[in-house]
Amino acid sequence: MSSSTEAGPSDSSAGVMGVSNDNLEDLRASVAAGGVDLEKGPSERGCSRKCLVATSLGQLLLIVGLVVALLCVLLIPNSDGERVVESRYSTRPHHISASVTKNVDRAFRQRSFLGEPPQWSLVGSPENLALRETMAHGEDLENVRMARNNFVLWNLHFSLNGSTGIWRDSGADSCLWDGVRCDLAGRVADLDLEDKDFSGELPRTLYMLQHLRSLSLKGNQDLGATEGLPTFMIHMPLLHSINVCGTGYTNRGINAICAKNIETSISSSSSTSTDTSGDVPPEIIVYADFSCDCCQACPM
Repeated sequence: MSSSTEAGPSDSSAGVMGVSNDNLEDLRASVAAGGVDLEKGPSERGCSRKCLVATSLGQLLLIVGLVVALLCVLLIPNSDGERVVESRYSTRPHHISASVTKNVDRAFRQRSFLGEPPQWSLVGSPENLALRETMAHGEDLENVRMARNNFVLWNLHFSLNGSTGIWRDSGADSCLWDGVRCDLAGRVADLDLEDKDFSGELPRTLYMLQHLRSLSLKGNQDLGATEGLPTFMIHMPLLHSINVCGTGYTNRGINAICAKNIETSISSSSSTSTDTSGDVPPEIIVYADFSCDCCQACPM
């Protein structure tokens, strides 16, 4: 009878491989430390890889969605017809000129009631002079909105034969100009142009001030002597107060302005009956020396 003892299966395999039991345990420990679980079967390890791929794909789709949303915010015009970020805007004079003319021309093309676009190239025209004044402040105009506001106000000045230069030394920020008040977003909200010795007729580019709430022309005796208040005012959604006391304006054409209140009343009734939360435009009040359906007596 042999005195040798039979080796177990694990001992014999370790002996064949030339690896001791201690070394085998060290190998298993190092593999486990590397993130590979030897206790898991092939199917479980395959599932882990699939989950990892699915997670990575989901993260990639999320990133792509965020990029697309950001591009939409930057490139699609907002309700004012302007982009949130004008990536091509520059303070160089010819770039300012191109930005302003393109912005104004687009508004005229899209709204037939404004008529033909301004005559930019006609030397000495109000639009040409206003554009030159706007370009003169080029380095201080931070965006298209500031440039457009400046142009509209300068065009108002030159169209009404304002030769005294009431804003000439007022800087680039039109929100700080005499008689101009802006909202928190830097949009012109109120214009107080009383006693400026203006004459002529309001220019159509005034329509570009879509956030204008009140307009006072009081005391400009030669203003509006030939035409009535322009009908484009009914398309200015926030405008609710117009003061023409002591001007040349009469009730000529005023019915078109007052008609907006009828539309507002109908919209308000419809909104109430359908229980919607849509914004209803404010009614227009015209302070005037004459009478009309939406007129009130001039304040003392």
